[in-house]
Amino acid sequence: MNWGNHFLKWVENIQSERMKNLLISKGLEVMIPFNRGLRIRIIHRSLDRVVIEGPDTNKRKNHLGRAHAAYLVLLGEIPAGLILAQRYQPATHRLILSHLEMKFVRQGEGPLSAEVLWTKAKCTEVEDAIQCELTTEIKNLDGQLIAEAWTKWQVKEWLRVQKK
Repeated sequence: MNWGNHFLKWVENIQSERMKNLLISKGLEVMIPFNRGLRIRIIHRSLDRVVIEGPDTNKRKNHLGRAHAAYLVLLGEIPAGLILAQRYQPATHRLILSHLEMKFVRQGEGPLSAEVLWTKAKCTEVEDAIQCELTTEIKNLDGQLIAEAWTKWQVKEWLRVQKK
């Protein structure tokens, strides 16, 4: 078990959901260097729904002063990965993003939120793994759709992972 799994196990023993979400948000910045300084935080985390929020910071802006496409991709990936990690524990399952597709609807200005719902997930068994397809909606504070992300994940028990 790596230190990230130890961290997640420790966090799950904390009673306050708000504190859990804060610690996981900070943990994502430490474990994934690309996330550092973007101040993405978890707003809601349950088995059926994950919502994250990203403030309007200079680090996420493109040459037009709006949300950079790479930042929107990140907002599309994180909640999908979090909702999967709650159903398939990273200590026992490897979660790999295998496909990501984006539809950019409008320029992202101001704070943005990203939401994924488990009810929209499609999971199927493929050989010795599970393939899950998730849809994440990214919106501004007015509730306008900024972008949609479609992600496909391979979920496999660590015991079945073949190392080369």
